[in-house]
Amino acid sequence: MDRNQTEDRRVPRYFFSAPAEIILDGATTRARSAELSPHGCYFETNMAISRGTVVKVRIFATDYFEADARIVYYHASELCVVFQRVSSECQQVLTKWLTAARTEEAHGTQT
Repeated sequence: MDRNQTEDRRVPRYFFSAPAEIILDGATTRARSAELSPHGCYFETNMAISRGTVVKVRIFATDYFEADARIVYYHASELCVVFQRVSSECQQVLTKWLTAARTEEAHGTQT
């Protein structure tokens, strides 16, 4: 089963590449975001983790984003999370990033 079949795709995801961290039980693993939506994110990482595990994710781009999240998909170097708890400040950052990503996709200017 691939990640597209395991996720509840309520809204489209947008290309969003930025350095990130996934924190589990105080241990931090580096990652890179690849796709972003209002409800979750797809990461590239070498962290092996089970579906259903709750983690903290941090994404570092023009601003800083942090959320508690649940793993909904993991295979090889691909990991997808659904956000569970996002502060109002981080929700504003996420909205700003998604607006920019939508604009870039509409104009074909993804970086």
